[in-house]
Amino acid sequence: MNRLLVLCFALTACNGGANDSDTAVVDPTRCELLGMTESPFEDGGDGGLNGLAGDFSVQTRSGSFSLSTDWSGCDSLVFVLGAPRQNSSFSVDMWARDHEDLLANSPDNVHYFFVPNDGADVASRLDVIEQGLVAALDRLSGEEQAAWEGRLHYVEQTPSDIDGWLGIQLANPGWGLVIDRSQTVRYVGSYADSSRFDGGVGWFEPNLSKVANEARYANFTFERQERLDSEDVTSVRLWDNEQVQGSPRIDVTLPDAATMATFDTLEYDLTTNCVGDGEFGDCPAWDYLVYLYQCDDAVDDVSAFGSTACQPHVPETLGMCHADGVQDTETCRASTDCEDDSETSWTCVGFVDSVDADTRPGSCDSPIGEATEGTYTCNDAGTGYDDLVCGCGTEVGRWITTYHREGRWVHDATPFLAMMQEGGDKTYRFRTSQPYDLTLDFRFSNRGVGYRPTSMSRLYNGNFYYGPTVNDLFEPLDVDVPAGAAHVELAAVVSGHGGGQLNCAEFCHTTNHFIVGDDAFVVEDDWVDVQDGCEQQVDAGTIPNQYGTWWYGRNSWCPGKEVQISRFDLDGLVTPGSSIQFDHETYGPNERDLNGGGGERVEVQSWMVVYE
Repeated sequence: MNRLLVLCFALTACNGGANDSDTAVVDPTRCELLGMTESPFEDGGDGGLNGLAGDFSVQTRSGSFSLSTDWSGCDSLVFVLGAPRQNSSFSVDMWARDHEDLLANSPDNVHYFFVPNDGADVASRLDVIEQGLVAALDRLSGEEQAAWEGRLHYVEQTPSDIDGWLGIQLANPGWGLVIDRSQTVRYVGSYADSSRFDGGVGWFEPNLSKVANEARYANFTFERQERLDSEDVTSVRLWDNEQVQGSPRIDVTLPDAATMATFDTLEYDLTTNCVGDGEFGDCPAWDYLVYLYQCDDAVDDVSAFGSTACQPHVPETLGMCHADGVQDTETCRASTDCEDDSETSWTCVGFVDSVDADTRPGSCDSPIGEATEGTYTCNDAGTGYDDLVCGCGTEVGRWITTYHREGRWVHDATPFLAMMQEGGDKTYRFRTSQPYDLTLDFRFSNRGVGYRPTSMSRLYNGNFYYGPTVNDLFEPLDVDVPAGAAHVELAAVVSGHGGGQLNCAEFCHTTNHFIVGDDAFVVEDDWVDVQDGCEQQVDAGTIPNQYGTWWYGRNSWCPGKEVQISRFDLDGLVTPGSSIQFDHETYGPNERDLNGGGGERVEVQSWMVVYE
């Protein structure tokens, strides 16, 4: 019986006696105490990567732990191996240090399971980690110690002794794993510590406390999904777990114009999974820029010259060398490519030079209504021209991929809703130099903002290379503000990239000033000077524990995160039906003329966005 209810009966008079209420006092659950949503345990999981964790039991020093029985519904379970494969280059015993940092950096809803796997005596290995954590706990307050009660588990089994999927996954690939709050299985990533570079190994020593990043990120992803599931959205899928590399285009159909007019918010939901199995071995190695572009729309008939005869593309065909009329084995473009023999008559037979296909110009419109030119190209049969192909260079999304890990990002892209107002058929292009299994959704919704973006005007767009004269590139722009504007804002996507001198602009602090009258709106990143600036943003969506120098703060970006859209309210500075003047200045490592020799640049896309 509940302790409070027993006390009430003993006193015989709680709020007027037992007959006043038949409601028993119920102790709050763990999830209620933590203020977290409780997810019920689900049967049937097989424990595959990114799949549902199935039931298991492990024997710990405190007794048996069973997933189905001990599942709280709001805790993440993190399995930490004594010798994870990602630390194989180091002789350091990760379990022997960093205990206080592990406790300090962990959220309140994580259980750690320490599993020995280095072939040493199990009891001795568990003594190392348990004694270290007990000593760290002793330095905490009584309340802090109580919060950790029952959340540190010392498993008396090696991976090969654990039955079922859990033992298999811990043994191979041998990285450790996370069962997050949605009961989904993920691997533990790198334990590298940015402050512990080992010159002999050429990499950073492991730190036990880095596993706390996995638990923090598990909270972020659960809360994000909880929000996504609660919203009323219209979703349009562009790519559906399709392998992409290069610059693939895709045709999609948006809702019609009347429906698009009901939306005031746009989000992108992008997932880049590894091609093949696993993370470290199959995921691309580098933190590269990837982009989304909206293509221009055809104004002319897409097949205006569909039956007009034309010259098709003719590929080059090499000829064969002939000696006195007899074919030799050498290929050629001319007789001079054949043997130089004065006694033999050498000829090149059959060479056909390449011929470019005929093309015709056609009219297109950019996503913001600018007149552009597309191209009709003669088909391979020469019987007519293929459909009009328009340009596709209007950037509407920018992300930075991870080092060797999968990623998912959901972020607001509402200003670009202005380019989609007419709805219907659109073409998009994704650009990635590395291969990924790509999923991308547009999430349209109405959040009751009171207005929606209807038009955009280009401001300062391009790659600007730092040097003393960089600001000579920018001229004042006068932009008309429609009479019907209910709200006007400046939207800018800015990120610095490239190495070269000063290791800029990736790691240099720069500022981009967008000037409207006497006001300057500045885009800059305070994390760029912070060694673990990106690691500190795990709670905001940076993919944790990547296999590279992911932790360093960069110039307005992080590996494994979207490049944000900076938005500034201009309502007090504009008058609908008149014009407004913009100017732009950028400041950074201008004490040297870098000349783009190392690709050092700031990539800027900026717009005036009108809402009605």
